[in-house]
Amino acid sequence: MAGAAAPPAFALRRMAGDDIAAALAMQRSSYPPHMHEPASAYERRRRLYPAGSLVAVDAATGAVVVGYAQCHPWPAARLHEPAHLDDGDLDAAVAEALAAPRVVLYVHEVCVREDWRGAGVGGALMRAVLAMEAPTAASRYTHASLVAVLGNGPRWARFGFEAVAELRGEYEATAADGSVLPALLMVKELSTSAAGDSGDAADVVAAAGSG
Repeated sequence: MAGAAAPPAFALRRMAGDDIAAALAMQRSSYPPHMHEPASAYERRRRLYPAGSLVAVDAATGAVVVGYAQCHPWPAARLHEPAHLDDGDLDAAVAEALAAPRVVLYVHEVCVREDWRGAGVGGALMRAVLAMEAPTAASRYTHASLVAVLGNGPRWARFGFEAVAELRGEYEATAADGSVLPALLMVKELSTSAAGDSGDAADVVAAAGSG
């Protein structure tokens, strides 16, 4: 009996400006309309913290984007606050975080193209995010935080995130049965050891956060 086919291969690299169109397409097929963001929001995060914007590409082509992640530094004093979808002070918040010795790593989003879910792309992106070096030589990441939407809290719990608050309003969504799906603000304490589960916990829509 033939064995199961091997999952498709992919590679991770930093997001380029030309990748944003693919990220927008994934966003629109994965989130409800009130969570959609414009291309300028992706470019803004990429500009503020280039190391925190990653894409996964199909290894067979080296060009087709099949997943992406965006994260950025966040002030430690705001650990239990989400960055909002239309956060007018994001630039100032990131600047404040970069000037401090203790910093939160805010995971804005991890998203995988629907036909690539189950191939380990999301898990690889999340592990790459959690393994990021400190933003400056004089600082360190002490925690990571994210907003789990669409009922994905259990998936992020597999990576060590714990829910600290339930969020309504801009982050909540409506399930197929008409019930409301609240979002969860989740936090993970970081250490110098490898972070995260080796499974595919992130192969579904992840977090929606800053603007």
